[in-house]
Amino acid sequence: MSAAFLKLIRGPASSAVDLRAALAELGDCSNAEEIAAAEAQRREALVSGSDADVERAEQARATALRNRDRLAARREELEKRLSQAEAREAAEALTAERATAEKKAIESVKFLKKYPALADELIAGLTSLLAAEQAVGAINTKLAEAGREDENLEAVEQRVVPMPQYTINRSLISGVVLPKREGYSQGWNG
Repeated sequence: MSAAFLKLIRGPASSAVDLRAALAELGDCSNAEEIAAAEAQRREALVSGSDADVERAEQARATALRNRDRLAARREELEKRLSQAEAREAAEALTAERATAEKKAIESVKFLKKYPALADELIAGLTSLLAAEQAVGAINTKLAEAGREDENLEAVEQRVVPMPQYTINRSLISGVVLPKREGYSQGWNG
């Protein structure tokens, strides 16, 4: 763990995934068995060993305690860095999400700048369609009155989108309302 830990600490900012993996590898930082064994060895040396035995036992105990402290310090450092990495990654994700939203907004602005002309074109087309349908209807009435029904003209919309008999009143013209409000283009309906 020491080389991997140092690489995480000394290298460039690590990802939250790498730091979580390092924390999992580090475990619970408990070396209680090592400390208990060193303390038992020290007690035995104090009771029946020489000064050299006591020194060695105390050295082993000090090493075990230092290992515990080192593991705890590493865990604390990894947890601190994990918190920083999570905050950094959340900020980066939010920045990316903002950039995506801004890109969508810019595309919509481009459309909105074209919308008045498109709306005017659509309104002109619908107005023309209405006039054509009315003209066809009027001439068909006159043809019928003159006994020339066989010369009737087909409705304009039905030439493009044939409609079954039961949907005669569901034409584009009958389904579109273009209110006129002062100060607004008909296409804006503000």
